[in-house]
Amino acid sequence: MIIDDPKDEWVWVRPSKPRRPKVGRESLAEYWQHFGKWLIFSRNRAYLEELAKKLDPYVEEGKIDSVKYRREPASFAKGSLVMCVYCDDREREEVWKILNSLGVTKRIWKYDRQTYEDWAPGGRLWRKAKELGEL
Repeated sequence: MIIDDPKDEWVWVRPSKPRRPKVGRESLAEYWQHFGKWLIFSRNRAYLEELAKKLDPYVEEGKIDSVKYRREPASFAKGSLVMCVYCDDREREEVWKILNSLGVTKRIWKYDRQTYEDWAPGGRLWRKAKELGEL
């Protein structure tokens, strides 16, 4: 299901029936160890919108955890939009095969723990955003 709330800076693709998350300390440690996303960059929002539509059935089937893409580029992104295709790293090659079958040719993998570190105070992306007055 595509969730396009104009008040949100991200457009989401999530399953229409939410999956039950694991609970407990072990699952949180496992999340930080294994969870991340494929990053897809484009200056063409229509391309990301179309890709989101094509990925929606894979999210519904549970083959991809979720997807989101930015509505507008961040000021420090040099005009580029980003799409995040979330999955467990133990499934990332299968997810990459799906993306590649849909025409995606460039791939960048990033763990959520790295994103957290980048956006934490003093982190690489936090500093960029702060310099541009976005924080």
